[in-house]
Amino acid sequence: MKRKIQRSNSLVLMLKTLAVVMVLISCGCGGDTGVTRPLPSEYRVLAKNLSQETKTSPNEYRDNKELAEIVAEGQASILDLRGIKSSDTDISYIASQGEAAFSEAVRRIEKLNMLPKPPSLGSVLVESFLHGLYGNLLAGYAIGSDADNKQAAINAEVLGLVAAVEKADAAHILLARVAEKYAVPAFTNDGRIVADVQEMWGGSSSHDWLNFHNSGTEIKDCTILVEMTGQQGKVRKNVHFLPKWASNSWIYCRYDGGKQVLDRVVGSRTVPDIDKVDVSIFSPKFSTKFTYTYSGPEKERHVQEFCNKTKFSGRYRPFAAGVIWDDQRAAYFKLDDGIGWLPKCQVDVTFKKGLQLKNWIWNFDQWNKGQEMLFETPKGGLTFDPDTVVLLVTFPNTKARIEQTMNVR
Repeated sequence: MKRKIQRSNSLVLMLKTLAVVMVLISCGCGGDTGVTRPLPSEYRVLAKNLSQETKTSPNEYRDNKELAEIVAEGQASILDLRGIKSSDTDISYIASQGEAAFSEAVRRIEKLNMLPKPPSLGSVLVESFLHGLYGNLLAGYAIGSDADNKQAAINAEVLGLVAAVEKADAAHILLARVAEKYAVPAFTNDGRIVADVQEMWGGSSSHDWLNFHNSGTEIKDCTILVEMTGQQGKVRKNVHFLPKWASNSWIYCRYDGGKQVLDRVVGSRTVPDIDKVDVSIFSPKFSTKFTYTYSGPEKERHVQEFCNKTKFSGRYRPFAAGVIWDDQRAAYFKLDDGIGWLPKCQVDVTFKKGLQLKNWIWNFDQWNKGQEMLFETPKGGLTFDPDTVVLLVTFPNTKARIEQTMNVR
């Protein structure tokens, strides 16, 4: 009788243990696990050609590709996508859409290169385009209208190229739909994947950056869906694919702000004033979802980092009586280093000597690197020559500030 009870208790314990394990697996807790459906090899080909590129260093991005290289990459992608034969109807559909978009883009580019150009157009501007599907190529065809008939022909091809780029963009977003089908359920992130945004601010950069760090083990066949939301509600999705994401490594994603082409902005891969980023990672061994909030303390920290790198040089001008008018006491400050230009700002200049001090405020829409600004006091406003002049620059919608003191000799 005791043996039967012991066997019964053992069976109950085993069933309970099995139930706990199943719950953990279904909740995405614990370590990496496999899936019953392997990721089709043709998905790797699809994602290689349609996903937005990632780099292991920001310096690996290129903006100087020749037209022949761009077209060759586009043709290689066409051949890859054309060769995809899959039992997964989603993969087949996305491949066909991608092939059609690439074919149209290459055809339009070749046609644009052959068309006679207005004198003001100059040489064709070609930057990274087909390798990552996006870039500044379109901007090169949006200049000038010296000869209306030539420009009209160019504009027609540009509009066709824009449509092809947007079709490819729509196809690339669908990659996440396929990746999720072959991924394990989402695990709790617990800080394994860390995101970091570096948003364009002033002349700090011509792109937004989204960087990721993998502190866990290597992740294979990793698809990353990024959904960026701006403070005004605008949303942008981007999809990346990594055959292997090494352990304890960073990847860098560069997002262009878009270019003015004819009467519209084309090629934007980001949103103005990033509020948050929703991240979904899909792979056969590890998946997770999390939200990175950028607005608030994170943005303040990044903007202050830019401000800390910004340097000014200054000089003081004493009072000088003139025949027609006098030169009032003033300070000059020049933006020397750290940033290409400062955005809209308020500049508070304080003149100090011992316990005496006087200050005035100026407002600028933009302050460019190398530009020297004159801060002249009003007539009779400053009656002493200062020992120091303090420059304080602040910006709307942020607590970030730049403060610098100039000693007057």
